[in-house]
Amino acid sequence: MKTVAIIGASSNRSKFGNKALRAFEHKGYRVLAINPNEKEVEGYRTFAS
Repeated sequence: MKTVAIIGASSNRSKFGNKALRAFEHKGYRVLAINPNEKEVEGYRTFAS
């Protein structure tokens, strides 16, 4: 399984960071959400950096 880090992952579905996260998830990637201001995005625990 491939892994991708989405820097700027957002819980706002209209933002690119959220759209990218969902697109990679849909393609079967393991997703790492990077966002220092949110604890969770689309069910993924976020990392500050």
